[in-house]
Amino acid sequence: MKVLVTTSGVGNVHELKSVWVKQQPKNTDIQVDYNRWNNENYPSRVNSMSPRLKGKILRMLSWEEQPDYDYYIWMDSTISMYRTDVIDYAIDRIGDADICLFKHPEYSTIKEELDLINDWMGNGNKYLINRYEGERCNEQVAYYLNDKEYVDDTLFATGCFIYSKKLVENRNYNLMKEWFYHNCYWSVQDQLSLPYLVSKMKINYKLFDYGIYTNPYFKFETRLVSII
Repeated sequence: MKVLVTTSGVGNVHELKSVWVKQQPKNTDIQVDYNRWNNENYPSRVNSMSPRLKGKILRMLSWEEQPDYDYYIWMDSTISMYRTDVIDYAIDRIGDADICLFKHPEYSTIKEELDLINDWMGNGNKYLINRYEGERCNEQVAYYLNDKEYVDDTLFATGCFIYSKKLVENRNYNLMKEWFYHNCYWSVQDQLSLPYLVSKMKINYKLFDYGIYTNPYFKFETRLVSII
């Protein structure tokens, strides 16, 4: 079994602050490989792609660039692994599902997420303005909510997740490829598109049994979002 763990600090985003201890899976046949991408080992396409969209390639398309892994794990640049059994926990938690995600710690709908973005940007929050000014977040959410088959009752925290190779077996049409497409077409606010796509594509998913900021395995070094 092969597992690929990926993080990145590319473009005009936060530097890699995470600490990763070498994993020691109980199953000694498990091979764990690590990607820690930055601007030196993953140079920018400065004439064609924004730094934030560049980061989405690494978050959503690792399976395309590095195929043949059984599981893919993504962690934001400020998430550390101080324990040696993180991989064991993640594989055990995903079980027979195709992807395992964290529930959003504060909100339950994409409408709530959009309202927060609009409120903070309207109040001059530089962090969100730098990320989402000019993005079509309002049109995006309106499009999703206009889909009568979609029920807006789920929101994920997308800073960390694990998915199986089953999720991307169809290389032409799968959740991760569609997620990247929606980030290109609508907005790079990827928390808005993922719940809709998980629902629309009827993805077999599970949730981690801890909160993303309150779990003993994936440890945030800091919460970066500020209203200052």
